[in-house]
Amino acid sequence: MKLLFRHRALLSARSSPPAPRRQSHATLVALCLMLCAQSLISGCATSPSSTSAETQRAHVLFDHYWKESAELHPEWATFRGDHRFGNRLTDASLAGKTREFDFWRGILAALDRLDVRQLGREDQLSVALLRQRCVDVLALESYPGARSLTVNAAPFPFQGDFAALMRNSPVQTEAQVEQLLARMAAYPTRVDQEIDSLRRGMAAGWVPSQPVLREVLRQLDVQLAAALDKSAYYEPFTRLGSAIPPALQASLAQRGAQRIAQDVQPAVRRLREFVAGPYLAAAPAEGACRATRRAARSTRCTCVSTPRPR
Repeated sequence: MKLLFRHRALLSARSSPPAPRRQSHATLVALCLMLCAQSLISGCATSPSSTSAETQRAHVLFDHYWKESAELHPEWATFRGDHRFGNRLTDASLAGKTREFDFWRGILAALDRLDVRQLGREDQLSVALLRQRCVDVLALESYPGARSLTVNAAPFPFQGDFAALMRNSPVQTEAQVEQLLARMAAYPTRVDQEIDSLRRGMAAGWVPSQPVLREVLRQLDVQLAAALDKSAYYEPFTRLGSAIPPALQASLAQRGAQRIAQDVQPAVRRLREFVAGPYLAAAPAEGACRATRRAARSTRCTCVSTPRPR
C-alpha cells in the first residue's frame, strides 16, 4: 500500500464513519484547527527517511487499522472496495460494541507511542486524522442512547443501509454471489441486534420524533411493496457476471429470491412492526431536543428531530 494511498484511505474513513451518522460542526472546526496545527508542525519537521524504524511502525499500525476496521464493519469495507469479509455483517450486539471500543482504545494507545517528529509529512497527517477518528468514536462510548438513534430520516439511516449494500456488492463470480447470500442469511440477526439497541435507547429516553418515524415507515413500506424484479434486495441478481454459466446464474438468482422471502423481508417487517408499535408510541409529536422531567432528574434526554422539508 503506497503512502499517499494510505493517507487518502484514512481521510476517506474519517469522512464516512459507521457511527455516529452525522458529523457535528464543532468536530469539523476542531479537525480544521488540528490540521492547521499539524501543517505547522510538519513544516518545521525534518524529512526523515521513509525506511526509518518509526515510519515502519506507523505503517504497520496503519495496515492493522485498515484490516481490523474492515473486520469490525464489513459493510463499510465493501463500500470502499475491500471484499475480504463480504460474507459478514457488523456485530452490533453489546459484546460487539465492546470489542469495537476496545479496538479504538488500542489504536489510540499505539498512536500515542509513536514519535511523530520522526515521520514524514503525509504520515504525520495520517496519524493526526486517525487520532481524531479515535477521539470522535471514544467520545460517544458513554452515550449509548445517542448512538441508538440509527433509524431516522438522515442521509444514511439503518433502514436503508442493507439495500445500499446490495447495490454496491460485487457479483461477478460465483464466490462473490455466495458471499452475498451469506450476508442475506445473516441479516435477520443484524436487524434483531438493531431493534435491541433501539429498545435500550428508548428505555433511556432517546427516541426520534413522530414525523421522522413516519418517514421511516414510508421508506420501509416502499421496500416491502416492491416487486421482486424491482426490489433493491434482488438488484445484484440482475447483474450476475457473464463468466457465471447461465444455468448457474438461474440457480443463484432463485436462491437469492428465497433469501429475500425467507430472511430479508421478514426481518424488515419485524423492524417495521417495532417502529410502528412501541417506538412510535414513545416518540414525541414534534421535533426538538428537550429534557423531560424524568430525564432531567436522571440526566437523560429525549432527542428528536424532524426531516428536512421537501
